[in-house]
Amino acid sequence: MKKHTLSVETLRSIAEYALYLGLFCVFSLSKLGPVRPFATGLFFALAYCRKNIWLLAPLLLAAAVVGELSWQSVLLSGVAVVVCLVGYYAHHLAKKKMNRLHLVLYAALSRVPVLFVYGLSPQNLVWGVVDVALHTLFTVAALAVAYAVIVKRGQAPTTSEQAALGLLLSAVALGLWAVEIGGVRPGFLLLGAAVVAASLLWEERGFLPILAVGLGLCAGSESPAYALLATLWAVGCYALRRGHPLLCVPLIVGVELVCGLWWGILPAWHYANCVLGALGALAVGLVPQKMRARARALFEEAESTGVRYLINRTRLETYEKIKGTGAVLADMRAVLAAGILNLPALSDNKNQLAKALAEHCCAGCERRGDCERMLGSSTAVVMYELIQRALEAGRLSLLETPSFLSEYCHKMKGVLATCGDMLEEYAERKATQDVADRSKSMMCEQLEGLEGMMRTLSGEVKQVAVYDTQREKKLMERLAHRNIWAKDAIIYHTGKAVEGEVQPKRSVSLVVRKRDVEKEALGKTLEELLGKMVRTSLKNQAGGWVSVQYVSAPAFGLVTGEAAHKKEGSDLSGDTYSVLPLGTERVLLAICDGMGSGKGAKGGSEAAMSLVESFYSAGIADDVILPLINKLLSVRNEESFQALDICVVNLQKGFADFIKLGAPESVVRHADRIEVVQGGALPLGILEQVEPKVCRVQLGKGDMIMMASDGISESIGVEGMVRVSEQNTTVNPSTLAHLAVEDALFVDRKDDKTVLCARLYANR
Repeated sequence: MKKHTLSVETLRSIAEYALYLGLFCVFSLSKLGPVRPFATGLFFALAYCRKNIWLLAPLLLAAAVVGELSWQSVLLSGVAVVVCLVGYYAHHLAKKKMNRLHLVLYAALSRVPVLFVYGLSPQNLVWGVVDVALHTLFTVAALAVAYAVIVKRGQAPTTSEQAALGLLLSAVALGLWAVEIGGVRPGFLLLGAAVVAASLLWEERGFLPILAVGLGLCAGSESPAYALLATLWAVGCYALRRGHPLLCVPLIVGVELVCGLWWGILPAWHYANCVLGALGALAVGLVPQKMRARARALFEEAESTGVRYLINRTRLETYEKIKGTGAVLADMRAVLAAGILNLPALSDNKNQLAKALAEHCCAGCERRGDCERMLGSSTAVVMYELIQRALEAGRLSLLETPSFLSEYCHKMKGVLATCGDMLEEYAERKATQDVADRSKSMMCEQLEGLEGMMRTLSGEVKQVAVYDTQREKKLMERLAHRNIWAKDAIIYHTGKAVEGEVQPKRSVSLVVRKRDVEKEALGKTLEELLGKMVRTSLKNQAGGWVSVQYVSAPAFGLVTGEAAHKKEGSDLSGDTYSVLPLGTERVLLAICDGMGSGKGAKGGSEAAMSLVESFYSAGIADDVILPLINKLLSVRNEESFQALDICVVNLQKGFADFIKLGAPESVVRHADRIEVVQGGALPLGILEQVEPKVCRVQLGKGDMIMMASDGISESIGVEGMVRVSEQNTTVNPSTLAHLAVEDALFVDRKDDKTVLCARLYANR
């Protein structure tokens, strides 16, 4: 015969629903005046936490019979079940998730029949209103506690959840008081256990659950003496909290004997109640220390100080490493710079070549002394003249030979051959060395840029992170109220407040459920507590969790628009434009105008723009980027020049840096005037060294920037750009850009035309 056994999960489920049945029975017995509004509130809370409604429904109905054997009690419980089922089914059909507010409204609606089932007398109507109000309040409390225990599973309860737990304990005590067996009330068992447990778990905050149980007993007995008893127990157990928990047992017995026998303030006092209180305290006191420590950890608000200290220590270690890397880069740059020879041009090195030629050709010649006596100096003088004539004529032959050499030098042919070889060899060496020097120079500039980037980064990393634990707690509580569970929250800042701000820029790191990331309530909560925030990254974690980072939004935001039109008859436009965020506080706007139009110009402008985006994204300093790009483009050995127009907008401080290389004017439309940013400098790729035209413009809320390629400026000029900006007060950058292009196309279609516009707006 096959033996059937129950699995651990099945036994756990049986125990769980048996607990729910016990709670339903206790809450059905909880009676405040003539009303019993508690059991159905717990039913709605458990249903919200995804417990099986079809199992909970018969348990609730059975408990209703235990609490009050009447058709009214069964009807009210049945209405609650029906309303809950109908509500869930309606949300299922509408494909809309039921939130807490929906559930509380359905709970309140399900209790409306209480206004009619007990009669329509004024007194019954008043108690009916009280029933509906208490039922709604208890549903909110039960929902908070059930969500914390069932869904959050072990996370430290928030202040509101602890308050909700206090209300539930009051209802439990009220229900237990209703159970009386020969003058003995089981509520004292709960009170004794609650006093000791609360002093161990919450210490000074343990007064809340103790008083909650005492108030429940007080409401059931209609005597304030039990609230006083609970308070005395709480004070005594708090004073003994550092000792062994069993010390609370004689304290509880002594206090109750004094209040019941000596003072006589406890109505219907029975010695067995004193024993029950002691047994409850004894049961908690006998719990092993490890289990007590584990339970206490669930209610402690750990601030992760060890982890935070480790983060700051890691930042300082990283600072040292980055600083050391910067020093290494500086040493490498110095070594490379020392290897740059910078050989002079052939025309500037004639003296050295003449000396070398004389030493090579005249060494060992028996007539050298005679030649020097006739010249009155070294033979290098006549060799200098030979080289000079060769460079001027562009060739070396007997016609360019100085007369002295023709008349007196018997090694004439050898001198000419050696001179030609030497000049050719030096020219080749010069060309090779120039390439090597150019490469070393570019590497030096790259290393200089990286060194500067490391220096800036090390300065940022060196700053110690300051954590705001109070706001972290508030943030998690507010998110929990909006059904967003944050498993972890860290709020910190690493710098001083920016000028004009009352607080520094904060960073927030949250670990939340994946389905909560895109909720509007998440951003709204962050804005309420910390001001407007910008999400910077999001990473998936195991178990359906995500780690998401936010930083304080800068003072301003930027909206952009563009319009472009290629040259008539051309297949591709030679213009390239880019809008690139540089972190959260800067935005790069750039237009690169290649020489001409078509595929070649497009390739050149795209290459330059790609370098601009890459270097700016890497965080290399502005004064290093453009010379470096210029050198990189010049080594392509192509006759391709690019006009580069760059605008870097600082969203935190509200200014724009315009950097122009061969680019035309730009226009900035302020609230009360139009400002022209002058163009200038030569395009990229023409000279070895570049000196861009740099100008800083202070911006304000609503200011509009208009940048254009030379196809626009050559058609309508800067006057036309100013006119378009003045006559069209649109706040849409895309509209303004298209209007400028249309205006230029009306004049001619001979060149590629590109306009890039941006408008600044206030974030706060």
